[in-house]
Amino acid sequence: MSEDDSADVIEECPGGEAVWTRRRALSALGAGGVGLLAGCTGGSDEPARTSERTATAATSAQSETATPTATEETTATTERPRNYRLHLIPGRNRSVRAEVSTDQLDQYREEFGTDVVTEAGVFSEPAEDHWRNMEVDLLALEWWHDNDYENIQHDEGSQFVESIGTESEPGTIEHEAKNNPRIPYLNSEGESNTYGYFSYQEFSDSNSVGEALDWIQRYLFNFQKNWNDSGPISTEDELYTAVLQESLDNHTELGSHFWAFDLPEASRSTHGNGLAYDQTNNELRIIETVSGPETAESTSNGLDLQYHPLVEDSNYLNEDHDAYNSWWHPLRFADDHREDTVEGHHDSLDFETRKLFAADILAGITGGYHDEEDFDNSKTNVEAGIAISTEYIVGLTDKLLNWNTNDEYDAELFNEIKNQAKTYSKLRKEGENYVMYGTVESPNVAKVESANLLDRIWRDQRGQYDDFGEHIET
Repeated sequence: MSEDDSADVIEECPGGEAVWTRRRALSALGAGGVGLLAGCTGGSDEPARTSERTATAATSAQSETATPTATEETTATTERPRNYRLHLIPGRNRSVRAEVSTDQLDQYREEFGTDVVTEAGVFSEPAEDHWRNMEVDLLALEWWHDNDYENIQHDEGSQFVESIGTESEPGTIEHEAKNNPRIPYLNSEGESNTYGYFSYQEFSDSNSVGEALDWIQRYLFNFQKNWNDSGPISTEDELYTAVLQESLDNHTELGSHFWAFDLPEASRSTHGNGLAYDQTNNELRIIETVSGPETAESTSNGLDLQYHPLVEDSNYLNEDHDAYNSWWHPLRFADDHREDTVEGHHDSLDFETRKLFAADILAGITGGYHDEEDFDNSKTNVEAGIAISTEYIVGLTDKLLNWNTNDEYDAELFNEIKNQAKTYSKLRKEGENYVMYGTVESPNVAKVESANLLDRIWRDQRGQYDDFGEHIET
């Protein structure tokens, strides 16, 4: 879309905050309803990208873009480099906001204390050349993750969440899951109460995400075992994490953020997994999606099922446990890359595959079930339309792996990572070519002409493109 579809103005936000923004006509693109915000590009000698997503973007852009004048065409051809850094700036994505309910928008405004988020590490000062600027609506993009519960597994997921804290009629799925469980609750004791029962009071009074999951995750597993149709099951981990987060949001005072991703195929088929951030206690946990995980182990206190261990306690990351060799967890990416090795069964996973799965951890933070097709790793890198430098992925996975053992990693840093995840998810839907590079502390985005360049960056095991600033504007 041409930058002439917009005009630079100062808009007065609610509360009197002055925000620099650019009005532009937006057109919806894709399931997430993402508007086309990027400016037009110059000519390219690369083969045309023919994915349906790209074709949709092109058609939509043509329908709303004013015909440029001769002067504008000359400027775009002679002054705009083939590859250049983008300046991400705050703005309102009206296309996404049109998809969000008024209640949710009001909730986000209250949470962020503004109508437009203007303070974030991903933002920079607007460039004088307007085609270098891309608007990002961090407030509206919060919806991409949060709307999952409203739009997926409505009957099963809703029934599960609504059954929490209510009296269930004998013989119902809820009653059986709460009172006659197949998976023991924490209060199991003696022959008369072999498997215990679900205690809503203990759950709702939990002081940490770990304590809450001790109850609600077992209830979910027991609920699943009584459900005759496919409910929030482990093979659909995006549904699973959405249901758990909704449960905590509705029934506890804890701040939390759940998201899902896959472990690559190893000794068995692809396996769902996830992470949960406890904002109240600044803890990060690995979330299991099966009731009998391979990471379980016998301890002096009995069987540790490892349903939701702290990251550093997970047997996916314990070299002495069988699960370490059965599954390659993407949080290992940084250590494996530094050691230039992948232990055991996983030496069949090439560098690019591991990097893609590690990048999915970033995508999942603010993506959701409706993004599953867009984030499908079976797609080629050209279709994805974006690459991330190896340096960035190493830094990200290293921080998440060591989150609970480094006092410098806090809620503010997690929010910055979340904002970067929103940017990554948005760029994947734009239908053009982008590179994220730099570090979590100092992220950058560039728009590039060559799709082949994206392939080289995904395969860049030696870090030749880590300082991507040297490769642009030349």
